[in-house]
Amino acid sequence: MILTSIKKPLYIGLINILLVFCICCTDKHAEQQAHSTANKAIEFVIDSITISTDSTFLSFYDTYSVINVAGKPTFYGYNHKRHSIDILSLEGNDQRNRIVLQKEGPDGIDDLYSIHVQSPDSIFISTQTSFYLVSSEGRLLNKWNVEADNIAFFSKNALHITAETPISYDSHNKIIYAKIVPYDRNISGQKTYRMPILGKYNLNNKTFTALPVYFPKAYQEEYKGFLDKVKMSNSYHKGRLKRIYFTFGAMSSLAYYDVEKEKYLLTDAPSIITDNEAPSLAWSDANNIDKKMRHFINNVFFGNTVYEAGIGIGFRLHLDKLPSNVTDLRNAALKRKLILTAFDSSHHILKEVDFPIRNVAREFAFVANGRLYLPMWSINPKDEDENKLKFLILNVKYEESN
Repeated sequence: MILTSIKKPLYIGLINILLVFCICCTDKHAEQQAHSTANKAIEFVIDSITISTDSTFLSFYDTYSVINVAGKPTFYGYNHKRHSIDILSLEGNDQRNRIVLQKEGPDGIDDLYSIHVQSPDSIFISTQTSFYLVSSEGRLLNKWNVEADNIAFFSKNALHITAETPISYDSHNKIIYAKIVPYDRNISGQKTYRMPILGKYNLNNKTFTALPVYFPKAYQEEYKGFLDKVKMSNSYHKGRLKRIYFTFGAMSSLAYYDVEKEKYLLTDAPSIITDNEAPSLAWSDANNIDKKMRHFINNVFFGNTVYEAGIGIGFRLHLDKLPSNVTDLRNAALKRKLILTAFDSSHHILKEVDFPIRNVAREFAFVANGRLYLPMWSINPKDEDENKLKFLILNVKYEESN
């Protein structure tokens, strides 16, 4: 594994631009956030890593978990081609490993949707109906038939676990948190947005409970089309689950479930660069795929929020609406501004910048050891090396000012 800096002229130019943007807040931003950022300042420092692998690894992983092993951030990514969990160090050394999973037999696991690594020898895996615990050798240590254990609940609901809505594990209380959706013929359309979206499964007594976590009121009252997407991310500190964040595609609100206090918090966190809510569609447009897709492409989209409890700073990534002079909708995401927002533990905005580096997978960003990691891809497909895994790294310098 090799640690390198981004050396291509294009990357260097973009990074220099970003540093200029990051070091200087606009007067408008400073004025708007004076109540929360007095005597505070943060700067972003950009770095990158390129991890050399081989053809048996992937150049991009959308299902993953990151933990510290001996104080070093370690990446566990699901390799769908080989049905394995690939293990890579994020510290730039040559350590890499692989856990081969079985699809059949006593250790068989199929249709993997999410993983959470509690420790190198305790890895939780989720399908759409069950949870598994496997060892570092891929052996099945335990299995919980979540839906079968709670037939009454899941006769009207379903687990909805994806790469963008992964499971979260509370080791202190032996609970797995997972996204849920209503699965009831009597509940459809607007009513579905008034139902809980988070549930918890107690591994000890095998009970599943819906929690009072909901879409914002704007979603319950108005239709947002394909912008009804929910992105979830978990925040751990010293191995303990603290917060589960929710990003709602059509709104700038910051929301999380506090695991220890068992409370759901949703706050305003307005952007100063873009709109803060996408306009609504009519409920009658629910089956108009073309109209919904154009609405999705042409409006602001809040795509991801991650929070690093160790430094008390979180990050939100979102796309501005498509410029009015753009009529070619191909590769529309690259034609929109990518906005990076940093906020503190109380959701006060610390800094917001127009992020010029666009070849990053913003929806799969994660935090580790106080840093923000963004998977990267090559702008020019001819330069794409399938035997390398690339990450842009954002370090935060947090200072008291005079």
